[in-house]
Amino acid sequence: GFAELVAVCDRDVPKAKAFQQKWGVAGVYGSVDEMIQNEKLDVVHVLLPPTAHGQGALACIQNGCHVFVEKPFCVSSAESRRVIDAGREHGRQIGVNHNLTFMPTILRLLDEIRSCRLGGVQHVSVGFNLPMKLASGPHTHWMFASPEHIILEVAPHPVSVVERLVGRVTGAGTAISGKRTLSNGQTFYSSWQSSLACERGTAQLSFEFGGHYRGTTVHVICQDGEAFADVVRNTFRLSEKTPYYRTENLRDAWRNGLAVFGQGVRNFGAQISGMLGVA
Repeated sequence: GFAELVAVCDRDVPKAKAFQQKWGVAGVYGSVDEMIQNEKLDVVHVLLPPTAHGQGALACIQNGCHVFVEKPFCVSSAESRRVIDAGREHGRQIGVNHNLTFMPTILRLLDEIRSCRLGGVQHVSVGFNLPMKLASGPHTHWMFASPEHIILEVAPHPVSVVERLVGRVTGAGTAISGKRTLSNGQTFYSSWQSSLACERGTAQLSFEFGGHYRGTTVHVICQDGEAFADVVRNTFRLSEKTPYYRTENLRDAWRNGLAVFGQGVRNFGAQISGMLGVA
């Protein structure tokens, strides 16, 4: 491979040792400082709880390591700026694990936009439906500790796609509903709707938590067409302007129907192959 895992660090040392034994890692440590002092590290993957991301990333950067941080990058803009400034000062690179941006359907979407088939991007809508146990709990995870934590936990995924397509967010307005009290006594809102103004267009985010339907969709409206990516079902379709005015809708339905059906068949085949261990 292109990388070698040489050390693992966790305050819960037995947990770190279990990881070490499972994956054959050479070094195991109970503190970041100890690991950095005893190992020659190029990159550190920061998988700490969100409130410790900034402190952990700073310690690694200041000791000469590049960092790859799990989302949310930090829990405040001030903390994020401190880490970014430290990276610039020490000449270290910082990455954040925005994995939604690299899902197959999103990469297909980006390729189609780059091909100039659809024209300039005007608007992006991202829908996130996330089932979770809101009625019974237990609600011990960090994302249930305060009303805004669920957005810090989930929103980096769609925002990373929005920024990739229409640039940095310059303004936002949000409406919330579905108020309830969790088993830990904290207030939780199950529905969030955000409208965003961005550098090169507009966007809308829709979050629904606690339902029974899991879905992640990205709908992009462009000058000469639109594209729709269903991340959970790994399907993609697009509609574009054509000179065939009278038959345009029929051609679009025929083409997309065949395309989505073909994608579904391939996805089903890949799933069965994976279950049988032949893929």
